[in-house]
Amino acid sequence: IMPSQRALVAAIERGETPDPAWGAKAKLHSTHNNYLTLPLLFIMISNHYPMTYTHEHSWLVLLAIIAITAFARHYFNLQHKGIKRPVILVVAAIAAATLAFVISPKPAVSVGKNVAAFESSQISTVKTILTERCTTCHSATPSDDVFTTAPLGMMLDTLDEMQQWAPRIKARSVDTSDMPFMNKTGMTDQERATIAAWVAAGAPKE
Repeated sequence: IMPSQRALVAAIERGETPDPAWGAKAKLHSTHNNYLTLPLLFIMISNHYPMTYTHEHSWLVLLAIIAITAFARHYFNLQHKGIKRPVILVVAAIAAATLAFVISPKPAVSVGKNVAAFESSQISTVKTILTERCTTCHSATPSDDVFTTAPLGMMLDTLDEMQQWAPRIKARSVDTSDMPFMNKTGMTDQERATIAAWVAAGAPKE
């Protein structure tokens, strides 16, 4: 938009007749911005929805989200012209629900026989894993170079805290495997399986 605006202003300052093509180009880009408003808002909060960016076809998921939210935006554009098309929102909602169902996370790690084999002696192993892999960020005193306070206030310094957050730990480190963040601490698949088995066994402390 801005290059077109600058060209129009410069032409007026030179006393020339502005080229209408610059105005048309600015309008086109403004329309693009308008329809990309909702996709942009979703992208800004997408870190809360790891099933989107950790999906094996994440680029297709992003394209689908852009299409659905841009379509929903069309409803509001029409409404500003006095045209009511509620069916657009209905279709967009159905498409969003369908997409959510399709990309809903499946456990990335197979627990297998580990559930039945989980023993109290492994609790110390779980605590070690979570301490080494997670408490760099999720601690009262984080050591991570980016997160200086525990994200979401989720601290895992003790077994009590680990048990409290067990479902969330499984959701992010086992089901979607998007935690640790960028796997900075190098959590292995075997460690994820051990965590899954611990949670499946009821996240025991002893």
